[in-house]
Amino acid sequence: MKIKRNTINKKVVISAIFVLALVAGFSVFAIVSNRPTPPAEDLNQTANIPTDQDKAPATTPPTDETSDSPKTPIENDKQDTPPAGTVVTTITSVTTYDNEIKISSLIESITNTGTCKISLKKSGVVVTRSSGIQALPNASTCKGFTIPRTELPDGVWTITLSVTINNKTGTATKEYEIK
Repeated sequence: MKIKRNTINKKVVISAIFVLALVAGFSVFAIVSNRPTPPAEDLNQTANIPTDQDKAPATTPPTDETSDSPKTPIENDKQDTPPAGTVVTTITSVTTYDNEIKISSLIESITNTGTCKISLKKSGVVVTRSSGIQALPNASTCKGFTIPRTELPDGVWTITLSVTINNKTGTATKEYEIK
């Protein structure tokens, strides 16, 4: 007399494991894909990365939608471009620390040659500095300006940045209050 053992076919076991793995995979996918992603605006703000909108000149919205503009719609959408022979530059930050003030900039061309000159003016007091230019992957920047706090008394200062690259010049101005 033979004793029969209940043996499960190997093919059935392998098939069951395969089905369970598929179900687990789809479950993980469903959970991960339902998570909300943060808006792009939040990502740029947290990283302090200037966006194309930050670099674009501000335009004023039309006050009346039915105005009779002599420009075609395409001309109305065009942004003003800087004149030829100029360098587009921006003062991106002015930061006051305990003993010094740091000023950073952005130049909308990629180069490591040229000069940056900064001038801070207030009530007849003028403080000037100069630096070189360093290239970044998509733009350039002045190598930076650090001014001792002792040279800048409290008050509102007019900061003027002049950038010269290959006989082309660009200027940016910003008001900053030192407290």
